[in-house]
Amino acid sequence: MTKIGKAAMALGVVAALGVAALPLSTYAAVEADIPVSVQVPQATVITDPDDPTTTGEVSPNALDFVFDGTTIGSTLTLPLHISGTTTAAAGFSVSMSTTGAQTALVKTDDGTQMIPTGGGAATLATNTWGYRDGGNYIPVQPLATPATVFATADAGAANKTLTFGVNVDATKPAGTYTNTLRITIAHNS
Repeated sequence: MTKIGKAAMALGVVAALGVAALPLSTYAAVEADIPVSVQVPQATVITDPDDPTTTGEVSPNALDFVFDGTTIGSTLTLPLHISGTTTAAAGFSVSMSTTGAQTALVKTDDGTQMIPTGGGAATLATNTWGYRDGGNYIPVQPLATPATVFATADAGAANKTLTFGVNVDATKPAGTYTNTLRITIAHNS
């Protein structure tokens, strides 16, 4: 894997309405987003190029929410496990955002229908998506303002499991709605 700045891994998110299982592409952030895996839940390893003793792993590589007649109108959830380790005395930080300014899940065949990111409560509002770390749902941030998912203060290993959720009802047109997450690990200075 080639490297840029801090190590990063981009993870696609797909919500499909009224469609059978759809693949989710996962991308590794290097000089450009490059496909790593499609639909295979396996770990992705990321490394801090400024400190090769700082590494992380994200699993699974796929978040694929598929709504059908029995799940439409409810919140579907999937876990995302992030772990890291470093020998850096000050520890490491993991941040997350979308890969651009758009934070909504966007319908792939027209670009005008969207499922915005939402949060602030223990349940997701209808026609929103977000993630949580045990408490209320949190809106996904744009690339310009990534959220720190977790950080350590010492050398060693740590991990976190986030729960992603999508809540859609029958007012959304059937189709595939996507966005891509970027997860970054970097040693603390």
